[in-house]
Amino acid sequence: MNFKRLDKVFSEYIRRRDADENGFVKCCTCPTVKHWKQMDCGHFRKCGNLSTRWNERNAAVQCPICNRPNDGEYAKMQHYLILRFGVGTIFKVIERSHEEWKPMQFEIDELTEHFKNKIKCLE
Repeated sequence: MNFKRLDKVFSEYIRRRDADENGFVKCCTCPTVKHWKQMDCGHFRKCGNLSTRWNERNAAVQCPICNRPNDGEYAKMQHYLILRFGVGTIFKVIERSHEEWKPMQFEIDELTEHFKNKIKCLE
């Protein structure tokens, strides 16, 4: 199954969600500030976990260095998400990441439309 379109829309939503009115956003794990188009959507529980891959509480903006060569700065990402969403929410994300979920194509399509609509609300 191809998740490319959903991944792109989800990533754009997360990066725009956290941006200021001028489109700038700070990395959640370092002091880097750039336009949302120059940043990544980082995940606390890695993308291989389909049950949390598109969970808004599992994702935040990261600079490309923290997200890629620094492998997401796991501990710093966890700390950021706890401060932002609360420790209970993070425990739920961790618990959910252990569940197996194989989405059907209609679920992927619905999630894609859901995040497209959320982007429109930000504009």
